[in-house]
Amino acid sequence: MEQKKKPLESRLKIPRAYIPWREDIFDGWDFYDMSHSTEFKLKGYDIVFPAQSYAWCLHDDRVALNLLNYNYYRKKFIKEYGDYYAFP
Repeated sequence: MEQKKKPLESRLKIPRAYIPWREDIFDGWDFYDMSHSTEFKLKGYDIVFPAQSYAWCLHDDRVALNLLNYNYYRKKFIKEYGDYYAFP
């Protein structure tokens, strides 16, 4: 069964290996986590999720959750990883 490629957007990550964040591309709030999970996939790691019957945490600082730069970083993500995910 083929596993679909999906980036992980997260608040809590516990990696078993060190792979640097792509700070050369993503220097803001949006898409840094999806970029990081993609870098793990590109290096051959699987991304797994533990079973949760309830949310372990809630993140809302009332500042970071705005979409002011969302499209800017979305376009950077597509430019960097579009071929991997076969984005049009």
